[in-house]
Amino acid sequence: MDGSAGILKWGLHYQVAGYDVWLGEMLLAMGILILFGILNILGVKKAGIVQTILAALLGISVVTLTIAALVSSKTSLSNMAPWWGFHKSDVIAAWTNGNYTSIDKFANSGTVGAVSAVLATFVIAPWAYVGFDTIPQAAEEFKFSYKKVSGIMIVAIIFGCFVYTANNTITAATLENWFRLSSAYSCSCTICRLLSSCSRSML
Repeated sequence: MDGSAGILKWGLHYQVAGYDVWLGEMLLAMGILILFGILNILGVKKAGIVQTILAALLGISVVTLTIAALVSSKTSLSNMAPWWGFHKSDVIAAWTNGNYTSIDKFANSGTVGAVSAVLATFVIAPWAYVGFDTIPQAAEEFKFSYKKVSGIMIVAIIFGCFVYTANNTITAATLENWFRLSSAYSCSCTICRLLSSCSRSML
């Protein structure tokens, strides 16, 4: 959870699907869940205030990163190649065996390649919108016209698309050979490369 810092890596330790789980990480996660549980018990208004603040901070962070990427000389569209993805398992095997020469050799091509890349994105897209199922439960506490709910949902979907698209596009455009990275924190690497220490701390 805390990457290589190791701050939360203490206490009871076990593995799930090959991933290490530590007591420090569990306590932090449970603390956050309990905090938001209390906020929801207090009422949707108080929870809404907190969520609005968090959403605003998220929006500011993504917009800041987007502007930094647009004005920085460290980003390049050429870093995003191949445009329609590649065969990841083949690239890893070639890289491990020392036979890797160019990513273009493993790139998807033609209509089949483009369609498979788009479908692969569609498969994980629903995960990005987990939480919409709570709208019926929260609706009973709405203090405004229900006619506004559809508009709010549409804006939320558009904003969600922007956040995911911006983060992924900026990361791919900023990092050369991003497909070789084994780190789960590629976006963090992008932030470190584009922004100063002060800006990174703010984000």
